[in-house]
Amino acid sequence: MPYTDAVLLETLRKASVAGAGLPHTLEKEMVIDGVTIPAGADLMINLDSVLFDEEVFEDPQSFKLVVGRRACLGEGLAKMELLFYKYMISKFLKDLLLQMNLRNIRL
Repeated sequence: MPYTDAVLLETLRKASVAGAGLPHTLEKEMVIDGVTIPAGADLMINLDSVLFDEEVFEDPQSFKLVVGRRACLGEGLAKMELLFYKYMISKFLKDLLLQMNLRNIRL
């Protein structure tokens, strides 16, 4: 199922449901692009800025099957749910074909 996994991962990248990551609190003062951020400040990462970054993805607006590891807290749950939906659709189509007496068609 590597092709299915690749399609699911690319779908999750293109249709990100979370616009920002979890908040992180700075332990010490930090300077980013000349801006000082004090210790104790809460930061949130704009995930779309990474998922659609042209330095990370050659053509971020196109749907391409990418190879590589993603680090997402909800990835396992999302993949499990998507595979469940794939199973349900496959079962529905098989039952429909059986009812229509089209037993020779493979899904």
